[in-house]
Amino acid sequence: MLDSLRPHARLPFEERRLFVPRVFVSHRRADADYALRIAWLANQEGFDFWLDVLDPTLGGIAPGPDASLAIAVAIEMALINSSHVVAVMTQNTFGSRWVPYEYGRAKDEPPITSQAAAWVVPSYRGMQLPEYLHLGPIHYSEAELRAWFRFELGRWLVRPPAFAHPRAAAWPNDLPEPPRLP
Repeated sequence: MLDSLRPHARLPFEERRLFVPRVFVSHRRADADYALRIAWLANQEGFDFWLDVLDPTLGGIAPGPDASLAIAVAIEMALINSSHVVAVMTQNTFGSRWVPYEYGRAKDEPPITSQAAAWVVPSYRGMQLPEYLHLGPIHYSEAELRAWFRFELGRWLVRPPAFAHPRAAAWPNDLPEPPRLP
């Protein structure tokens, strides 16, 4: 489904490049609706995105002893092929082993960077955020997140990689616009 919108996805792996900035949306499975909305917002602001619940590779992994390794490889490949990451922070995120790893993995310039950001659900705001989130921007609204996407896209367009393409693939027609973030 998404491959038809991204012709570069059919290229052999060694020839794939980022054609536009691509955000990896990191979340717990219980927060898939929030993650879908963030992917949609990124797409509306000119970003490509990777979201596990939309990746057919992950859906095709058969249960069994090697399933965890196959999932880890798919996630790692998505991180390698992403320029940015947004961590979805809710009460469900507490105890996640993947979200902190994913958040830190998509950065070029550690420790402080604008490539890694967090979106915090309103009901989580009163709770103490993990320290690692303070290494990047923290957003509390759709407007803040959209502004960050626009800022990062502007940085990309000023100094794009030689292989960059000026537009992201369109949001798939068969997926509805996700509900607004709270």
